[in-house]
Amino acid sequence: NPIDWEFIELNPAHERHTGLINEELIGKRISEVYPDIESRWLDFYGKVALTGKPGRMEEYNKNTGKYYEVNSFCTTIGYFATVFTDISDRRLVQQKLTEAKEKAEAADNLKTAFLNNISHEVRTPLNGIMGFAELYTQPDNSEAEKANYMEILEQSTERLLQTITDYMDISLLTSNNQTVNLKKIEPAEIIRNTAHKYVGLCRKKSLEFSMILPENADELIIETDKELLKKILNHLLDNAVKFTITGEITCGFTMNDEHITIFVTDTGVGIAAGMREAVFENFVQENASVHRPYEGSGLGLSIVKNIASLLGYDLHIDSIKNAGTSVYLTLPLHKTLSPAEPPQILKPFAQTPKKTLILIAEDDPYSLSLLENIMFLLNIDFIVALNGKQAVDLVEKHKDITLVLMDVKMPDMDGLKATRIIKNLRPKLPIIAQTAHALAGDQQKTLEAGCDDYLSKPIHKSELVNMLKKFGIRIPG
Repeated sequence: NPIDWEFIELNPAHERHTGLINEELIGKRISEVYPDIESRWLDFYGKVALTGKPGRMEEYNKNTGKYYEVNSFCTTIGYFATVFTDISDRRLVQQKLTEAKEKAEAADNLKTAFLNNISHEVRTPLNGIMGFAELYTQPDNSEAEKANYMEILEQSTERLLQTITDYMDISLLTSNNQTVNLKKIEPAEIIRNTAHKYVGLCRKKSLEFSMILPENADELIIETDKELLKKILNHLLDNAVKFTITGEITCGFTMNDEHITIFVTDTGVGIAAGMREAVFENFVQENASVHRPYEGSGLGLSIVKNIASLLGYDLHIDSIKNAGTSVYLTLPLHKTLSPAEPPQILKPFAQTPKKTLILIAEDDPYSLSLLENIMFLLNIDFIVALNGKQAVDLVEKHKDITLVLMDVKMPDMDGLKATRIIKNLRPKLPIIAQTAHALAGDQQKTLEAGCDDYLSKPIHKSELVNMLKKFGIRIPG
């Protein structure tokens, strides 16, 4: 019986690793030295002694925190040897290799998910755009059919733009390149303005929409990044409308002396308990199959989580499957209630001349053609610059230019540099940035360069008209 075997020789390593004194162990039985020896060790030694074949196993010693390879074998009749080899470093290397392999596989799976997702989320709206653009041109279309085709074109375009924006946002956030521009804002105003478009969407789905704000909501001023907060609200409200079939959606905020908690609740499909953390990961929807009933990139809540972390917000989600979801965003209040800041007054610009002349600075032929056609429809005179240097030269030459539509990215001289020079020449000349750079933070860059406002591409006629009116441009008719 192995428990009765006696120690006859031990090397110095045994003493180092066990803390026992070898001289005191000579002649003692295993049962005396290790009275609590586990049965698996006795089975291991007994098998080696019985078969005469060497045995091998790996062992973790919790006292030393090391891994050992144990090799046992019979030497001559009546003698038995066991060799312990420290393999901790080898195990560590193996563990790192295993972790690296798992990370590589996860990265490969993420890449596959990304490629599959982007292919679907780009091709689907493109299919709508290209298909219905072709149908729209058919000569026998009725006015009702044209209106229907145009609505589908607009919806497909918006979906494609949102997909591209989501991919750019998550790229900036996960690479730690997202900038933060803190300003004093009124959260009540942000919530009202952001929620406005979702009222109509809820009406189309026969959903109730309500907003709950504290009695003194309009007096509250907080310091945060306005654009990033709007992005969070848009994603939360978009999800609420998307995943709610019947019932209602509610948004608003509550407050105390230390915090403001913004919330969006719905009576939608809810999230299973096991998926509440997973839905904040990239490209994840609870129903991830190819037959999932809801469109989208699966990045919305991941973007929300990353922005919340970036701004130091606490994000919490409560959800019951088939009974709705509530998302809470808690912001610290650095100050108590403050008087609302006076409304921003439009910068004083020069009196609009009797004749309007707009400078369009744009190098892309299709974007230029769009703006030119809008100007023709509005019956507004314009001149064109194909780069920043030409824009500066034309402003110097034509003192009757009323407003500048400035593309940001142009050859020879970019739009922001041109804006700085023009503002030195004519400080009160309104300059509107129009750019395909439409991420959070881009607007701030244009304003810092001296632009008076900002339009992101693609530019809609209605948005451009409202912008022109804002800066005193009279629209004929």
